[in-house]
Amino acid sequence: MYFMYIDESGDPGKEIAEVGQARKGSSHYIVSGIIIPMTEWRTYLNTFVNLRRAIKQQYEIPVRLEVKGSEFINPRDNIFLKKLNRSKRIHIYQSILTDITSQMNQAKILNVVYRKENRSFGLDEDIQEDCWKFLITRFNTFLEKKGNEYGILFSDETNEPKLRGLVRKMRIYNPVPSLYSSKPRMANINQILEDPVIRKSEHSYFVQIADLIAHALYRNLYPKGSYKKYNVDCLFDILDPILLKEASKKDARGIVYV
Repeated sequence: MYFMYIDESGDPGKEIAEVGQARKGSSHYIVSGIIIPMTEWRTYLNTFVNLRRAIKQQYEIPVRLEVKGSEFINPRDNIFLKKLNRSKRIHIYQSILTDITSQMNQAKILNVVYRKENRSFGLDEDIQEDCWKFLITRFNTFLEKKGNEYGILFSDETNEPKLRGLVRKMRIYNPVPSLYSSKPRMANINQILEDPVIRKSEHSYFVQIADLIAHALYRNLYPKGSYKKYNVDCLFDILDPILLKEASKKDARGIVYV
């Protein structure tokens, strides 16, 4: 059994900000999931709790306080991170990703990216649904290759009725392009159990980890010059050893671009 904890970066709307205009929406939509083997769940939870305790001891950030990738870069709500300079905040972010990579080495990370710039959107195109379809289908393929293991989805708060309906539909009808035929093949998600479980990120360390991953990927794909001296654009590179690279043959890091 495997659990995949999921969070998003950006929004799935079709409007994005033009240069010189007020911000309408994000230039991207990213869905990231960290896949945890059930047999390692307790160990990995203890690992992260111990990491948070170490951070509390050094920086006085409470163990139960929710952490978000965006807050490490530009804290708005986290009063404890506001007390630290950017260099220290990025150092904590780096330390967390480093410990995840080294101490959760049987986990796998799956990423789906929709880059909105220079795209023409179809009237019926649904960015959120398209990205989640790819994410869920790749997770199901991962489970099949593990010997028909089963999995459960845990997601941060999102459009729960829509996601539930999508998963139920994909169990009985999930056409995907075929390499050997002009007709799509069916890739029904037989290995994923139950409806997706929606969790508030403040109550789930693993959903928080998924947030840190998604934001690190966003900063990698959309680097900002003023942050480069802190290596913010390189944060995602730390996770390379546990990326699910077989998720995409078109990208060396396994990122699925929609």
